[in-house]
Amino acid sequence: MIGRVVFCIEGILFILFAATAVLSSQTSRLNQLEGSGKIAPINRARIGWQREGSKVYIKAYFISDTGGKVLSYQLRAVKNGASGSSVTSQSGEFHAEPGEVSLSSLVLSLSPGDSCKVELEIFEGTHTLITHDEKIFKGEE
Repeated sequence: MIGRVVFCIEGILFILFAATAVLSSQTSRLNQLEGSGKIAPINRARIGWQREGSKVYIKAYFISDTGGKVLSYQLRAVKNGASGSSVTSQSGEFHAEPGEVSLSSLVLSLSPGDSCKVELEIFEGTHTLITHDEKIFKGEE
């Protein structure tokens, strides 16, 4: 019994040590950013969705706390099923503004057994990926 308690306490101490190390490295990173006068901006791609029966309504968003840049996006859906596969792609440029910017939308029709991977990528310039999101949807049985 004492052996189990010691083993359990050692496990808890290991977890606390690991958590402390992670927090320490993140605090160090924040201190470096603050010391340099730079705070990392928040830039996030988000795929919103709503399912209604066999249809999935997709909306692509970009969320940022800064503005003033011209960015580009690519929204891509790859669907596989019994009837074969298909690829749908939408892309364009947009002006980043603080808050949430709606970029594009599409509707998927999924039959039982279908699978669809939706990816949203946000680029600065022509090739610099700054954020992405992805979701996988399955046809309802």
